[in-house]
This record gives sequence, structure tokens and C-alpha cells, in this order.
Amino acid sequence: MNTTTDHTENLIEINGKLIDATKDEYPCKDNCGACCRTIRCDKITKDNLCSIYETRPDDCRVEYLFEFMKGTNREEFYEKHLKICEHLRRNDGNI
Repeated sequence: MNTTTDHTENLIEINGKLIDATKDEYPCKDNCGACCRTIRCDKITKDNLCSIYETRPDDCRVEYLFEFMKGTNREEFYEKHLKICEHLRRNDGNI
């Protein structure tokens, strides 16, 4: 007996990328570090990577912040967050 489960109903498209909406997977484009520079984080490396990524605080986790957003779904939240990201990237991390 061959059974397969179709999980396509869980997929959402954000910026042309399909992600599984049941997982905490924020579709960051390229880890540019603009958000970290905006808050003047001292944990960002010269390569725009987080030096404490695995143990970073919850405030730095987009997926965690979604849990506090009442009245919106994950797709809407990520789309809004990506617009903020684009603004930060255009302004090189300066608001």
C-alpha cells in the first residue's frame, strides 16, 4: 500500500518563494543585515551574519513576533514584514 500526503495546502508564496505555512520559516531574501544595522546590533559580523544566530533573543526572531500578531495570518504578516525589510534595504539600515 502506497500512501502519500499532499501538503500543498500548507504552502504560501512570498516573494516568489513557496514556504510551508505550518513551519516557522521566514523567507528572508539574503540575510543582508539591514534590520540588525537599524537597531545597531553589535552581534552582526562583517559578512552581515548574526554571530549568535542559533541563540539570538526572541525579539530577533520574526517567527516569534508573529505569535503576538492577532488578527493577521502568517502570509499577511510576512508580506508586511518583507515590505519593511525592503524599506530598510533601500535606506541601508537607516530609518
